[in-house]
Amino acid sequence: MICILATQRQLGYCIDMIHAFIRGNGKNIVQYIYAATFILLFLILPPFVQAGDVPPNAYAYFERGVSYADKKQYDKAIQDFSNAVELSPYYVRAYIERGRAYAAKGLHEKALVDLNRALRLEPKNSDASALKKFIEEQKKESEQAAAAGPQNARAYIERGVAYIEKGQHEKGIRDLNSALRLEPNNADAHVLRGIAYSEMEQYDKAISDLSRAIELEPDNAYAYFSRGMGYYYLKSFQTSLKDLSRSIELNGKDPNVYLLRGMVMARLGRAGAGLEDFQKSEGLKGRKDYQYHYGLAGFYAVLNDPFKACEHLSKSIATGYKGFASIKKDFDFDNIRTEPCYLQIMKGR
Repeated sequence: MICILATQRQLGYCIDMIHAFIRGNGKNIVQYIYAATFILLFLILPPFVQAGDVPPNAYAYFERGVSYADKKQYDKAIQDFSNAVELSPYYVRAYIERGRAYAAKGLHEKALVDLNRALRLEPKNSDASALKKFIEEQKKESEQAAAAGPQNARAYIERGVAYIEKGQHEKGIRDLNSALRLEPNNADAHVLRGIAYSEMEQYDKAISDLSRAIELEPDNAYAYFSRGMGYYYLKSFQTSLKDLSRSIELNGKDPNVYLLRGMVMARLGRAGAGLEDFQKSEGLKGRKDYQYHYGLAGFYAVLNDPFKACEHLSKSIATGYKGFASIKKDFDFDNIRTEPCYLQIMKGR
């Protein structure tokens, strides 16, 4: 009966919570009373959680995820829906909306996994059934289009990007090769292929593509940034600095460029200037806390300050960084590999 107090959106969550307690521990009257009290707490929550706030529970994560999805910020939406189902594994609507967000990104398989999970929990859920049918049709059309092959460079580029985003870099590069056969002077294709090569740690090939992109578009700030990153990993720090500085001249609004240039400054013995760059990244749109702390961890590791390096590495992980395989091979951390604090952070990971 308490679900009568819910708003339309809260109603679904209220029902999900009751299902969760029934399937879980709701075996006696005391537990049902506990369930009712718990649900009522959610009904008095504000109906919306602002971006940037830390949601206190599964429902609040769901609400913010819906808001992100409405703004087409699907990665953020997916993360919030994932947090919601982690806290409330029977949260059917969160699975449905995460599936919808995956579908919007073209990740049909992941979307169908979520919808099938929702239907296992609620076999008669009409929203999940309708969305599943729609996504299955989308997936079929996409596969048919892929089999037929793109008819122009832009189509090859878009499919190549989709492959790269899924981690299928070789397929992505093949499509970008096809795009460049059709349009040899397409700067976007050169940049994207360069990024793919960089992610595969083939930095010489990456720099070649990015240099060609810069020849075609001398004011392409992102191409300078990406090439500067390639030079960084080749340990050509002066050349990297030149490219990153040029990128900032063209567009000083990308926080990642400042973070990387800060690392270059540390490598060149200019720690003060490096810290200034990290500070300049603050307040810029798109800066993520885990990237900021990860960068500072590497910065202090290069400077042989293991205490601060470990402090920021811990903060990076606490704020969402999960690339432990990258940490293990990132040469920025070579100075602290044997430090107790580093070993403790990486224990079991």
